[in-house]
Amino acid sequence: SKSGSLIESFDPDNLEPVGLDDGMALMALHSAHEVLILFKRDAMFALYGRTPQSWEIRLISPAIGCVSHRSVVTVEGVTYWWSEQGPMAWAGSGVPVPLGQPAILAEVSAEVVNFSHLDKIGAAPDYEHQRLLFAVPEVGASRLTRILPYNYRLGAWESTGWRRMPDFACLATIDDKSSVPRVFGGGYAGHVFQLWDTDADGVPSGTTSGTFATGVGVTTATTITDAT
Repeated sequence: SKSGSLIESFDPDNLEPVGLDDGMALMALHSAHEVLILFKRDAMFALYGRTPQSWEIRLISPAIGCVSHRSVVTVEGVTYWWSEQGPMAWAGSGVPVPLGQPAILAEVSAEVVNFSHLDKIGAAPDYEHQRLLFAVPEVGASRLTRILPYNYRLGAWESTGWRRMPDFACLATIDDKSSVPRVFGGGYAGHVFQLWDTDADGVPSGTTSGTFATGVGVTTATTITDAT
């Protein structure tokens, strides 16, 4: 109804109000754990049941919601997403678990992450390396300038942040030409980058050489290509 449409124009039997009086918009819908997860900005619900006659909306958390639908991913029976409290995990029962505490608490705070652009945060699973990648905008940036890698198999963060990558507009896990799922990133200039494809780094078509930083004050010449 934010666009001005009248809720009264719908058949009341076809409506499923979700926290009708909390004033929060729905941020994401995600099917996992045999339920439909309903994310609001600061709350989380789930739709249980298989038919309209048996549907039941239950409150999962009154204080933890989702800030970006692009961040919601389910891997090996656990759903991950980004909330105003940072990255979260939910295995289908109980309450959501904060992943950033205490290991990378500072890195998910407003001192590092630009809270004005939380809705742009994206995530994608890297099945080959058993990690989940969160791409976030750092303070002072409106683009996704930092990647936080979480090893979902070990339940541990691999780094407090990777910054030597292109600014991603989005992330997605897509089958490559060998039908192997790989993580790809969409750039802001229309390029598509494949992560961990030797040294392919996503550059304008026709560019075949360049340099990249390998450490403080150290550069190495290499051949770089895009994922076309």
